[in-house]
Amino acid sequence: MAKQEERIVAGAQLLIRRIPYLGSIAYVPRGPLFSTGDPILVNLFINELLKFGTENNFRYIAIQPPRNGESTALQLLRWGFSPSAIEFAPSATVLIDLLPDLEVILAQMDKEARRNIRNGLRKGITVREGSEYDIPVFYRLLKSTSVRQKFLLYPERYYLEMWRALAPRGNLKLFIAEHDGDVVSTQLAVPFGDTLLNKMSVWSGRYGSLRPNEVLLWTAITWAKSHGYRYFDFEGIDSDIAKALLSKKIKVDSIKPSVTSFKLKFGGDVMLFPSAYEYVYNPSLRWVYNKLISMFNTSLTRRYMVDYIRSRF
Repeated sequence: MAKQEERIVAGAQLLIRRIPYLGSIAYVPRGPLFSTGDPILVNLFINELLKFGTENNFRYIAIQPPRNGESTALQLLRWGFSPSAIEFAPSATVLIDLLPDLEVILAQMDKEARRNIRNGLRKGITVREGSEYDIPVFYRLLKSTSVRQKFLLYPERYYLEMWRALAPRGNLKLFIAEHDGDVVSTQLAVPFGDTLLNKMSVWSGRYGSLRPNEVLLWTAITWAKSHGYRYFDFEGIDSDIAKALLSKKIKVDSIKPSVTSFKLKFGGDVMLFPSAYEYVYNPSLRWVYNKLISMFNTSLTRRYMVDYIRSRF
């Protein structure tokens, strides 16, 4: 955090992980944040981050700037950072503008999404807000989803502590879709500024024909609008697909069924964020790291690395 006359002018959330046989690494997702784009302030802050890493024997630090953080990315390059193939936070997403009426938002969706929402509601899918007591059932569905989608998990206590830290102040929401009292799917959502972020949606794998996931997301969207939020952020789609869509090389209806195609059916605008930039402190280790990355630079390897780092709690 940086202050000027008791006013916060810059800040970053630095997440530190201890990796066996390597040491401490750190990453900054969607940061740093600055009150102004003053390059002097940006440079001072980056210098302090690197200095902090040296003082704490970091081996590696990655920084992924937030939306509109392109100028920060340029400064990172000047400080010796390199573009990273690893995404510590999504670099592409779908953003729904909640300013129009709900009927307009619904009309902007794919017709299949509209039909599925209506069918799910008609066939008895209901959604309620959850509490701390629902975290275990959320985690049970999260484990089911992790098996289907092949990703590593944080431990359950991570979500309990997240809830206890954020939910009492309204900074974390849990939506639960049910059918006849049976929990079908759940969603953790993070209210942040003028945006509600779909942090994680998980599904039991049951009642798929009733379209619970579409109803769950539509309920979160309507909740966000009714509570005065301007945007609903789906929090991540495939970045290569996002770039192809923005360059008009492909159309939404040509994308194979996936999490990305599912999110795109809800309409909204495809957005790109700056990619991550990384810095390896030791020159010899930097050489070894670059060699290993070039040898194992696949999407599956990158995803495993991020999941492994994140799940070390």
